[in-house]
Amino acid sequence: VNCQHVLMPHSGKQVRLQIWDAAGQERFRTISPAYYAKAHAVMIVYDITNHSSFKSVEYWKQQVDAHASVNVPVVVVGNKTDLVDEYTISLRVSGDDEEQLSDRLGVPVRPVSAKDGNGVDEAFNELITLAEQRCLKHTGQTFLRPNRAPSAALIRARNSLVQRCRWPLPKGRSRQSWLF
Repeated sequence: VNCQHVLMPHSGKQVRLQIWDAAGQERFRTISPAYYAKAHAVMIVYDITNHSSFKSVEYWKQQVDAHASVNVPVVVVGNKTDLVDEYTISLRVSGDDEEQLSDRLGVPVRPVSAKDGNGVDEAFNELITLAEQRCLKHTGQTFLRPNRAPSAALIRARNSLVQRCRWPLPKGRSRQSWLF
């Protein structure tokens, strides 16, 4: 399982995303529920040139429904649109099948190319918007916060932690620039 932290612009603010990638592999099926149990949103990705990958989307949506919080936003993403041309179009999952899946699961299905970056930001922005709407509905608040500089107390606390742990700093970096 791979985890990445990404800052992404959304609605004029920076949203910190924590992305857990279980790669949909058989060996991760037993531990995956632990990763999305507390998820604020879920993106299910399939390979548009691999029909068995497409068929597994329903399984993963069932797992999300069973283990994630109620009504967690889900966006299904068909990846590898860059591989489809006039010679390989017959390998692609049909648009009709994708539309039927979207209707059956009640979630949007979006085409992307992770290689080219086409549609990726749009899919994440849609997922963030759905998560924000859910948060507003349940709490009356949004999780999006204005960009703020860290407080002096936070800087002191981080500097103190760094000094106690004696983290090595890269050459030419001050403690403050390394922490933020």
